[in-house]
Amino acid sequence: HRVRRLPDSPERIARGIWAGVFTTFTPFYGLHFFVAAIIARMMNGNILASLSATFFGNPLTYVPIGVASLQTGHWLLGTEFDQEVDKSLVGKFLAAGGDLKDNLI
Repeated sequence: HRVRRLPDSPERIARGIWAGVFTTFTPFYGLHFFVAAIIARMMNGNILASLSATFFGNPLTYVPIGVASLQTGHWLLGTEFDQEVDKSLVGKFLAAGGDLKDNLI
C-alpha cells in the first residue's frame, strides 16, 4: 500500500524495486540498504522503493537464495555442488577467502 503512495512515476518506482530485490541476491549482508540506494540512484530509480524492496531478503528467503546462487555458480563453473554439512564452517570461510585471493590474482 505504501508503494502506491510514492510520489513518483511508475517507471522510477519499478527501477527502485528492481534495485532492492537485486541487492538481496548479493553477498553484501548488512550493506543491502546502502547498495540498493546506490544502484537506485545510478539507475534514476526511487530510493525509498529500493529500500523497502530489500525486505524481500529475510531469514526465510536467504537460505533458498543462497542455495540457488551456489548451484548456479557451480553450474557456470562446471564444478560439483558439495552438499556435505559435516565440514566446519570456519574451513568453508577460509576456502572462500582462498578462492577470492586466487580470483584477484
